[in-house]
Amino acid sequence: MPKGYDPYPYNPTKAKALLKAAGFPNGLTLKFLYRPAAIASVKVFQTMQADLAPVTIKLVGVGVPNADFYAKYLLVGKPVASTGSWDVSLAGWGPDWYGDAAASFFEPLFYGAPSYPPVGSDFGLYNDAKVNRLISKAAATGSASAAAAPWAQADQQVMKDAPFYPIRQQLESDYYAS
Repeated sequence: MPKGYDPYPYNPTKAKALLKAAGFPNGLTLKFLYRPAAIASVKVFQTMQADLAPVTIKLVGVGVPNADFYAKYLLVGKPVASTGSWDVSLAGWGPDWYGDAAASFFEPLFYGAPSYPPVGSDFGLYNDAKVNRLISKAAATGSASAAAAPWAQADQQVMKDAPFYPIRQQLESDYYAS
């Protein structure tokens, strides 16, 4: 990503205008799948509910038991995701390794049908032909330096399409080996 790149600057006025242009002049109601037994999940749900309310997005909680969250709702893939029982969810995910980990990040999350559950972690069923081509191109280069440009283009396209709502714990410690 270019330095200072912020694809989602906070702008409630613009958010409301975009919702109106998308056919939701009075806002939008979304069902949020979460785990009530997990305090962090509850807190994120409540925070998102409060943060989205000013832009006329109403978040309604769909609480499910911890054991069912992945097994019955996320990992079963398209059938459950397409039923309308939930619209968005909080699923934690991290790459297999840090550093130049684009392959371990983009392929299981954004590579279209091959990344759908239960094989991948594309719980939102995102599939974009341009992103798929960029991922294939980057993976075929055989060189980190040659792959850098298509990975960056895939990154920017995914962020533009916004198939996920990125949340980062700012007080989390990350450790790196020398």
